[in-house]
Amino acid sequence: MSIAFLMLAALVQASFALVVRHESKALVDQTARALTREGRDAAALIDELRRDLTAVTGDPTIDVAVTRSPHVEIRAGFEWTPPGPGWGSVPLTVDSNAYPVIRP
Repeated sequence: MSIAFLMLAALVQASFALVVRHESKALVDQTARALTREGRDAAALIDELRRDLTAVTGDPTIDVAVTRSPHVEIRAGFEWTPPGPGWGSVPLTVDSNAYPVIRP
């Protein structure tokens, strides 16, 4: 294999990693905002987040931590294995926080 091919493959894999990280961040942001609303089932939302992240990342062992204080903090960690040559998996962590909106 030539150096140009390896560099192109590395660029494509890095692009995939950015897309997976961005999509995962959007899912975590959405769940954090949903958890600030009254009457939402937190366990169901976290289970839905795990299913969605598994669909995006392919990792069935998503680690999700939720902290509630005046605001909601969510941190999700997972291993993403890029498609193509077996270069191993990439550990990724995304987090988000959201503040409850108080109705006037």
